[in-house]
Amino acid sequence: MSTSYPNPLHAPVHKSKYSSYSSISSPHHSPAPSSSSSSSSPGSSPPRSYSNARTTLVPQQIPALSKRAAFINSHRSVSEPATPLAVTQRVAFDPAGGYAGQGMRVCEVINRPPHILETMIVGGRDQVGGLMMPAGYKKGACPSVRFQICWPGYPHVESTRTVTLVNPANGRPVNRAQLASSVAQHIARFVSRAALVPQKIESPNDAPWAISSGGRKGLGLNSVVLVGMEQVYEGVWMASIWV
Repeated sequence: MSTSYPNPLHAPVHKSKYSSYSSISSPHHSPAPSSSSSSSSPGSSPPRSYSNARTTLVPQQIPALSKRAAFINSHRSVSEPATPLAVTQRVAFDPAGGYAGQGMRVCEVINRPPHILETMIVGGRDQVGGLMMPAGYKKGACPSVRFQICWPGYPHVESTRTVTLVNPANGRPVNRAQLASSVAQHIARFVSRAALVPQKIESPNDAPWAISSGGRKGLGLNSVVLVGMEQVYEGVWMASIWV
């Protein structure tokens, strides 16, 4: 019998606070409002986000990629611009005992052992890796997807990583908890690197998203919450992040 670990760091909010807003926007088009049938998560319901005075979704633009870059797991030799997906898949990381779209603090996820994390996340044992396989994936290759962070003011910080979709220990698709752990580790490394360099202000809207070590003069890792992941191109995923 599994044990549930409610997260005391987040208090539930009223349903009137929910919205379908996503922090990930496309430079090519504005995605249509999603519905439960068009934006279903592998193995779970789509996350619903809320906004209040204390938390804000980090606005990220989908990067313009060539098809060669987007289809990272295929052998296609094309270079024309790739088109972001009109309907995306989403994977939510909702806390057990919490509410949809609440997310998990990155610093908490990276410090929990896998067997505990599985009980802390709704559907933590769901093998979502099997449903995230890109269309270009070929048997015999190591199945993976590209994970990208586009944090405002930090285009100069390395933010692209490969996320493996199969557990090398047993050959099974990674579950939701394992995926959350992997993505949270990537986010933590990005925040650590970004804290060491000055922010490049490309827009007046970038300044509030400055990152600093320990959050003394900007945002720190303790304030970063991983809400979920969204597929923006075939084989390319981004994270929805609260701060």
